[in-house]
Amino acid sequence: MAHSSLRAQPLASSEDQPGTVTSGQSGADMISSAIPEHVGIPGTDQSTIGSFQQTTERSTSIGGGTSTEPHEGTLSTDGFDFLELGDMYHDSTFDFMHFNVTGDPHSPETLQYLSLVPDQDNLPVLPPESLDLDPDGQSSHPSQHQPVLNPSTTRTPRDCQSSDDDEELPRFPSTAVYNGEAIETGSNSAEVDSLCSLGRLGLNNLHLTETKRAEILGLINDIRPVYPNGTSIDESTADLSLALMHEYLDLFFANFNSCYPMIHTPTLEVLDAEPLFLLSLIVLGATYKDKEDHQLSVCLYDAMTPYILSGLSGIKVPDLSILQAFMVLECYGMYRAGAYQREKSIIMHTFLFNAIRRLSRYHVRARIMVPDLRTDREKDWKAFAYIEQYKRLILFIFMWDTQNVSYYSFMPSMSTQSIQVNLPCSKELWEAKDEEAWNAIISKTDPPMINTMVKNFIEDGGNIWCETLDSLSLSFILHGLMSMCNDMVHFHNQSIYLGNAAQGDDNNWRCRMTTALELWKTKYDACAMGTRQTIDEDLSLHEFRQENVAFLALYHTAHIVVNADIRHLQIAAGAEAIFGHVVTSAEREESTKAVIEWVRLSPESAGHAAWHAAQMIREGLLNLRNWKANGMFHYPWCLYIGVLTTWAFVHFSQGQNDSRRGCHHSAGGEDILQAQSKALMHQTISNMASCTPVTIGRDLHRCCPHGLAIEVAKYLKTVRWTAAFEAMKVLEGIVEME
Repeated sequence: MAHSSLRAQPLASSEDQPGTVTSGQSGADMISSAIPEHVGIPGTDQSTIGSFQQTTERSTSIGGGTSTEPHEGTLSTDGFDFLELGDMYHDSTFDFMHFNVTGDPHSPETLQYLSLVPDQDNLPVLPPESLDLDPDGQSSHPSQHQPVLNPSTTRTPRDCQSSDDDEELPRFPSTAVYNGEAIETGSNSAEVDSLCSLGRLGLNNLHLTETKRAEILGLINDIRPVYPNGTSIDESTADLSLALMHEYLDLFFANFNSCYPMIHTPTLEVLDAEPLFLLSLIVLGATYKDKEDHQLSVCLYDAMTPYILSGLSGIKVPDLSILQAFMVLECYGMYRAGAYQREKSIIMHTFLFNAIRRLSRYHVRARIMVPDLRTDREKDWKAFAYIEQYKRLILFIFMWDTQNVSYYSFMPSMSTQSIQVNLPCSKELWEAKDEEAWNAIISKTDPPMINTMVKNFIEDGGNIWCETLDSLSLSFILHGLMSMCNDMVHFHNQSIYLGNAAQGDDNNWRCRMTTALELWKTKYDACAMGTRQTIDEDLSLHEFRQENVAFLALYHTAHIVVNADIRHLQIAAGAEAIFGHVVTSAEREESTKAVIEWVRLSPESAGHAAWHAAQMIREGLLNLRNWKANGMFHYPWCLYIGVLTTWAFVHFSQGQNDSRRGCHHSAGGEDILQAQSKALMHQTISNMASCTPVTIGRDLHRCCPHGLAIEVAKYLKTVRWTAAFEAMKVLEGIVEME
């Protein structure tokens, strides 16, 4: 790429623009608040949802209690149409704060009923023993103190589920089949026979019993969740039968833990696990099933979070399993629900970060490290598993913190320099079935430190070729590089990472980071090639391709983040709000101007970003069916960023009256555009991906980004995530903009 002070400047950051209200700063303010603000659905049409009110009263319903206070930026419910929302998201009786998956409208009496539920203002405080703490706040392993339900409780058969035609979800039928009769907990044979279907996954130790189910139900009775229609969720709820709890756990490990291997299943003993830990897994696992199951999990989550947060004051450091539960709940609120749950997940993220930082408070420079257990992890399998899980917990917290900054314009809590942990162990060592298998492959050498490897990629060190790195380790290294980019964009501390290379104009560090990312790609390709040669089964090959596309989407998006400002792209495309922060008219004018200048005055930077966006979309089209990318949370949003980048590059490179424009459809030709959307998408991506970053702007007269926007919007509509719905509305607005 050529680099001149005028032509190679990337899209300016919103922090560099005077008068801009940045989402990142607001995110920092929100994190520091004990009670987050709740904002309505961003990015929706005013004609459909209603208009923003400068000052409104919001009724906050948590477990049935209500409170009224003035709030700014909350959406009015007038004219709300559930069908227009795709029958998936919000429920007017919860004032747009609770995530409605099924889209079933409730009667006006519902909110009145919820406001009259007794004793809801006095939420139970989380007892210290439920967090596995002794009175001094230190980790312990006491016996279970949760109330045990009457074993003779009768469960009603589960109602017929309505399938979700839009979202293809894996089905794992449980081997345990139950009728409406009660199962006595005193029968050992009944408990042994009630193994879940995880046995076929090699996870035979992960089976629930009626006794453990009763402990979980005791916790549920303490938190007192309710359905949106006011019905209590308790031991009589059909969806909480032992069979379905098994299935939810099955889905959690088959989907979430396979994508994000955080919990070491070979050493996990479910019968000794905390009910709060198991319930968090069940809640997230239910989101991978039908909409009714997903709706149940939303109600459980909405009751769990205030219950948990009410007991956090005075807690020093919870046990590892509780920290893992918080990590799972953070992911739920951030990626599997709506705006209200997202606000709670931000608080969870802050607590997790503070917890792992406190454990490292005695280390030099307050680096975040794995606590010293004073055990020989090379001889003790369970000690190894504990340390490895704790290390992965830190790395996953870092990973999602980095994504929050890069993709969602939050302010960072962690940086590459702040964590001092080794990369994960090999997949073979992690998946060893027992201690004997583990002893056979345990290595005397630890994996390299993540910050050391990131530094090697920056400095083009030869050590990267000597290390055996798998896709998970390379993913963490990529996030380390992305975190460095975030620090340079937000805090202008290029010299900390790059030294003398940071001197000069603003392009020096961007070129250096681009080179590091490209070096990462060569290492990843070498790893992927080796992995591909070991795969024989069609199913494994399909999963490998999905994973490969998802990881490369991170890589391509990292290039876009280096060269563009994601927030400006969203606002210029018509986003009404970004993760709850309402966009003002001044911000829209400023962002549109910034994007136009970026495309026309910095063609090298804009072309580089557009080329990577086209490559990301091309890889998805060639390797995925209906954009299904192995359940990775980041992929829908990366795809959205890629479409925005492609649209901005094509749209603002040409004038509205340019006779060579590729978009010749008019407002009256919307039906034709919809019918030809796939063909237009294929043509546009084929043209842009076949060029180089330097020549990508020469043949834009053949490109129309609207077909791409239509097709990706269709996919985003199937994702059960409010942020994906908001992105869908922006992409639909792009088409209507012409």
